[in-house]
Amino acid sequence: MLEHELFSLLEEGKQSLGVPSKKFTGALVIEMLRRAFEEHGIKTSRPNVYLKGLPFEFDLAIPRKGANLEFEILYSPADVLAVLEIKASGLFTKEALPLISSVFREVQSKNPSIVCAYVTISERKSYKYKATE
Repeated sequence: MLEHELFSLLEEGKQSLGVPSKKFTGALVIEMLRRAFEEHGIKTSRPNVYLKGLPFEFDLAIPRKGANLEFEILYSPADVLAVLEIKASGLFTKEALPLISSVFREVQSKNPSIVCAYVTISERKSYKYKATE
């Protein structure tokens, strides 16, 4: 999926709802990324999953082939290749980036081979606390 296709689909989805909703936009972005991964043959979790031993919810995970899943949302850290924190339009508070980094460190303390990724569809260039320069 190309960048302009992603933005077009996002706008179409937001228009379909008919009212502004950050929750809907976030859920839509996660679903769009799930489909993009699927198009490339990469299996993902359903949205909002957990890793055993951690109290954090992850927007998406990429499980190992044959991963065991409990309650449809709970993975063993040994069964996960990557976890993703996904935002439609970036971070909004000064505390968000250090919090995400802290969560990612805890994930890697359970399994250092898990890739942790922050994904945003758009980021405000002028935002003081943006994730990257």
